[in-house]
Amino acid sequence: MSIQLKPLLISIVMKHIKNKNNFNKTNESLSDTVNEFMNLLEQFINSNVKNQWLYVDGFKMYVRKSKRLYDGKFIDCIDLAAIESDVQGTGLFTLILNDILKKY
Repeated sequence: MSIQLKPLLISIVMKHIKNKNNFNKTNESLSDTVNEFMNLLEQFINSNVKNQWLYVDGFKMYVRKSKRLYDGKFIDCIDLAAIESDVQGTGLFTLILNDILKKY
């Protein structure tokens, strides 16, 4: 079952960000990680699952489908509820968030 997420209101509730290790990734490997995450997110959106942890290369995010009141109407949303990362200072979360905002 597929749901339409336009307009998409993303609720970001960063309960905690854990940075365990500090290592450098190339732009190409960051791009691969972002693409892998976006594929997992798309699979989640098109599934019947209501909430799930998505894992990619030292990064995990807890996502859930919800309905939010926006401009007097309820809309389908994806909540980014918790983010944990083994990487620090690479911009991975920012890249993922930018791709989410561009796509939805």
